[in-house]
Amino acid sequence: MDGRRCGPRRRRRGAVLVLIGLMLPALIFLAALVVDGGMLMSRRRQTQAVADAAAHAAACLLSKYYLVDTGLDPLGRARAAALAIANDNGYADDASGGSPAGGSTSLTINIPPTSGTFANKAGNAEVIVTFNQPRYFSSAFGSAAVIPVTARSVGRVVTNQPTSILLTDPSAPGALSLSGGAKLTTNGGIQVNSDDPGAVSANNGAYADDVGGVSIVGGYTTPGPKSAGSYFSVTPTTGQPSVADPKASLAAPSTSGLTVQGAPPSHGIGTINPGIYNGGLTLGGGANITMNPGIYYMKGGGFNVANGVKLSGVGVTIYVDPAGTGIDLGGGTTVDLSAPTSGPYKDIVYYQDRSNTSGLDRIANGAKVTMVGTIYAPNSALAFAGGTSTSSYGTQFIVKSLSLSNGVNINVITPTSGGGTAAPFLAE
Repeated sequence: MDGRRCGPRRRRRGAVLVLIGLMLPALIFLAALVVDGGMLMSRRRQTQAVADAAAHAAACLLSKYYLVDTGLDPLGRARAAALAIANDNGYADDASGGSPAGGSTSLTINIPPTSGTFANKAGNAEVIVTFNQPRYFSSAFGSAAVIPVTARSVGRVVTNQPTSILLTDPSAPGALSLSGGAKLTTNGGIQVNSDDPGAVSANNGAYADDVGGVSIVGGYTTPGPKSAGSYFSVTPTTGQPSVADPKASLAAPSTSGLTVQGAPPSHGIGTINPGIYNGGLTLGGGANITMNPGIYYMKGGGFNVANGVKLSGVGVTIYVDPAGTGIDLGGGTTVDLSAPTSGPYKDIVYYQDRSNTSGLDRIANGAKVTMVGTIYAPNSALAFAGGTSTSSYGTQFIVKSLSLSNGVNINVITPTSGGGTAAPFLAE
C-alpha cells in the first residue's frame, strides 16, 4: 500500500461561487468607478478646454470688429471662429457628423449669451459643448447607452472706448429724442440711463450714425412699422445696466485766485481773459473775440454769444455756477473753442454746476459751433433745434437728456483709447 488514505472523497461546498456572486456587483461597481469615472473626468476636462478655447476665439473676433459691430456678430465672424476651434478638436456642430471616436457631440454658440450673468449683453459669446460619453462597466447600473458631459464658457470683450454721450436722467421718457430729420453722429457709445420703456425716441426721418451703439436701461420707440434700423446705424441694446457719472468726483472751480473781470469789448477785434464774470458774460455787436486760456467763471449769469460774433479760444473752461443761466448761442454765431489739455479741468470745455438745472436749449438755428471737449451739465437738458450746418461738440456730452430736431446735424467725436477695446478674456 502506498499509505494514502482510502475511502470516499468529501464533497466540495459551493461557498466560493456564492462569494463570487455576492462580490461580483461590487467588483463591477469598482471597475465602473475606476474606468468609467476616470474617462468621465478626463472627458470633462477636455470638453471644458474646448468650450473655453472656442469662447475665447469668438471674443477675439468680437474685439477685432467691436467698433463696427458694437459687440454683436451680424456677419457671423465670431461664430465661425468658435465653430472652427471646436471642429478642429473633434466637436461637431449640432451632432451633424465628425464625432470623436466613441460618441456623438453637440455644440451651441450664442452671441450674445442666452443665460448667465451676461445674458443678452453685447460683447459676450457663450459656447456650450456636449460630448455623449459611452458607458462601459457602468452600463450594468443604467439603461442609457451614454452619459452626457457638458461644459459651458463665456468669452467677453470690454470696450475702453469712452462713451460719447451719457444721459443721466434715471426715468425720463425721451431722454434721447431724435426727430424732424435731425442727424447725430458719434464714434463712441451712447448710454441712456433712463429705465422708461420709451427712454429713446426716434421719428420723422431722424438718424443716428452711432458706431459705438446705443445702450439703454429701458427701451426705445420708433413709429409705425419702421424698424430701429431706419433710425440707428446699430440697433439699440435695451435692458442694460446704468452707468455712473465718470466725473462725479470733479470739484467745481473755486473763485480763489480768480480776477473779477469787467465788460468785454462790444465790437471790433478784442481779447478777453479768464476770471470771474459777475452776472455772466455777454458777447455781442459782431465782435471778433479771442478767449485766453483759463477758467471763465459765470457768477449768477450765463455765457451768451449774440448773432454775428466770432469767438475762438484754446485751453478754455467755461463754468456756470448754481445761480447761472446756462449757455446761449445766437444765430449766425461762429464758435471755435477747445478745452485744456492738462490740469484738473483737462478736456472740460463747458461745466454747468450739478445743482444748476437750467436747460441748455438756447442754441439758435444757424450757429456754427466747434467745441472740442466735454460738455458737462449732468442735471441739465441739452437741446438743439433747426439749422443744417454741421456742428462738432468735441469729445463728450454728460447731460441729463438730449433732444435733436428740425434738421440739426451734430457730431460728437470722441478720441479712442488703447485701440478702442480691451483684450478679450473668459468671464464664465
